Amino acid sequence: NPAAVPPVPATVTPSAPQTISLVNTGSVPLTVTNATTTCAAPLWTVGLPAIGTSLEQCESLPLIARFNGSVPPPAGNSATCSVTIETNAGSRTFNLTGSQ
Repeated sequence: NPAAVPPVPATVTPSAPQTISLVNTGSVPLTVTNATTTCAAPLWTVGLPAIGTSLEQCESLPLIARFNGSVPPPAGNSATCSVTIETNAGSRTFNLTGSQ
């Protein structure tokens, strides 16, 4: 009889980072007043800007998101989430999709 070997757990390779660039295209400073996400941990890792972050004209700020995946995979083998950035000039929502 061969020696018993425990099963090898399934693994997931995280996606490449997705970059969202927040850019001030106005003529006055752009200030982040709120930043929220519906991205469920541990499926997603999202770097949100700090409240009060200010961008001068033409300045940009990268926001990095990564789909980490899960075992078992999410229903339909994909997961979505949204990132909402509110500023003194309005708000913007970005929808992200990850799959494995």
